Amino acid sequence: VDPERLLGADAVRGEGVLIHGGARAGAAPPEPAEPEGPAEPAGPAPLDPPDGMWGFSASADQEINVWTLRDGKRGKPLRGHNQPVHAIVQSPDETVVISGGEDAHVRFWDGSSLEPLGATKAPSCVMALAMDPDAERVFAGCRTWEILVLDKETRAIKATLAGSAGPVNNLVVSSDGTKLYSAGDDGKVRVWDLATNKEVSSIDFGAAIKCLAVSEDGSRIYVAGASKDLRVYGLGGKELLTRQPGPEKFSAMALSPDGTQLYVGIADGVQVFDAMTLEPGIKHVGPEKPVLCLCLSADGVWLFAGDADNGLWLWQNGATKARFNNPGAHTEAVLSVAMTPDLTEQE
Repeated sequence: VDPERLLGADAVRGEGVLIHGGARAGAAPPEPAEPEGPAEPAGPAPLDPPDGMWGFSASADQEINVWTLRDGKRGKPLRGHNQPVHAIVQSPDETVVISGGEDAHVRFWDGSSLEPLGATKAPSCVMALAMDPDAERVFAGCRTWEILVLDKETRAIKATLAGSAGPVNNLVVSSDGTKLYSAGDDGKVRVWDLATNKEVSSIDFGAAIKCLAVSEDGSRIYVAGASKDLRVYGLGGKELLTRQPGPEKFSAMALSPDGTQLYVGIADGVQVFDAMTLEPGIKHVGPEKPVLCLCLSADGVWLFAGDADNGLWLWQNGATKARFNNPGAHTEAVLSVAMTPDLTEQE
């Protein structure tokens, strides 16, 4: 990929740049604050993102923006959706970027050139996307309850998983590609056998589900939603742990690659929990409005998030303060984010 071809005119304007250290471009440096209370624990040694690491942000403003995370510059946006974009993922082999949204289309983009490859019509708004580890199948959860199974190469719908009783907000594919976990407004986590495309079990959460994560071995299922609590279920749907967060709802969720930490979007940042005990750890401090989406880099070093106030945030794992942020990354709420290890090497 030629970075000069991807970077647009917006990349040189302040509103199109992720700002280092959380300050707006051109702003006067703040007065040093007097220390209050005990000093924060020392974080990790500061790192820079790899030269070719890119981030994708999808928004209610119908735009998909592309960012070079090392310098925070905005590249050429992916345009094609004409309504809010709810989901964006990259295939595990990094050859295709896939998006879906309110316009009831699943759109495919070349993972190297970012040029459009085509689109598939869905029955209704696409709320969630996932891919299997072999990068062959795409799963799309719809507002009208269907889960579509699409072929990545042909973009054709190969099957429809029916059984949900409400909008499908979350999809997770097991690490071995044999199972699909879905969750949504009907308050149930459903487990699907991908060899038969049949539902094999379900867990009743009892309230609309907004966040879902699954451990690599499938032995722990993390669920949060409208009930304002975070629950962990084990094999057979047994409830293992529950944590009450207080007045705030959990709004996004991701597991670390090694499965030891759970990252949860809250009203003013990302709270980290021990994945086994749900004991809280550090808090990645960020926006003044809820974090609506987040993802981790494949090596677990970087945490990328979008908020309800149109902003983007990048933290180094273990550091409380953001490495980059852009309060005006979009003109409306950021609904989904994704990262690629090194897009510029895909030539």
